[in-house]
Amino acid sequence: MPNLKWPLGLVGALVIISCPQTLAQLETAFVSSFETGLSQWRRELCCPHSAATVTSPTRDGSYALKLTLNRTDPDVQRSKRAEIKLDPVAANSEYTYHFSLYLPDDYHPDPESEIVAQWHSRPDFDQGESWPGGPPLALHTIRGRWLLYRLWDSQPVTQHRQPEGRQKIDLGPYQTGAWTDWTFRIRWAWDGQGQISVWQGDSLLWQTQGPNTYNDRLGPYFKLGLYKPAWRWRPERSQLDQRTLYVDRVIVQRHQPFSPTGAASTPKNL
Repeated sequence: MPNLKWPLGLVGALVIISCPQTLAQLETAFVSSFETGLSQWRRELCCPHSAATVTSPTRDGSYALKLTLNRTDPDVQRSKRAEIKLDPVAANSEYTYHFSLYLPDDYHPDPESEIVAQWHSRPDFDQGESWPGGPPLALHTIRGRWLLYRLWDSQPVTQHRQPEGRQKIDLGPYQTGAWTDWTFRIRWAWDGQGQISVWQGDSLLWQTQGPNTYNDRLGPYFKLGLYKPAWRWRPERSQLDQRTLYVDRVIVQRHQPFSPTGAASTPKNL
């Protein structure tokens, strides 16, 4: 399942997958290979150069998305970013996210990271929450490596930059000049019911069980692109003036408990 190779004409189908103690219904909720540009996406882009569809390199179909971020670009949402995003998912939901990233040959290592994929929370502003200071889950590149950084909090109101838990996971060196296929299967939960599994291609790199998000009314929303806060807050630490990234073949699948008798049950294991 991790390395999805369905023809795009078939991705709208429902697939029944078998899990221990239950059956789950896997429904494709979103597909984008940028054949229609950014029409399916919300955007956080400053300039015309920030995003463009290109015919090479591509991972699937005729087009991919090229994202470019310059140190001198004006701020977007109070920082340096060129990102596209989807709407939040429901709280306590389970999704699988497939996407492919291409780091060009000039994607040189830098001591300050950039986020290339993230799942960001939406605060409960009516309860006095503000933005917590970091997404529950984010994939970074730094010093030539992939880094996964995650935060979580069971409290209904998360104090700014003070979540209950945080963890960094080194996922290994990145490769330039080639597509890297990612799959993240996530059961969003702020308690022990949460699960995360991460594949690169067909290889399972890392998995965990336990809390993986904030205790909010909505689940996180998915973002892809380039976000480099160092260029806004500590520019002297970065050795670069530009980053370019390519994105293609984005597929989001929703897991729904399923039973032939009509009684839904929750999967207990991956």
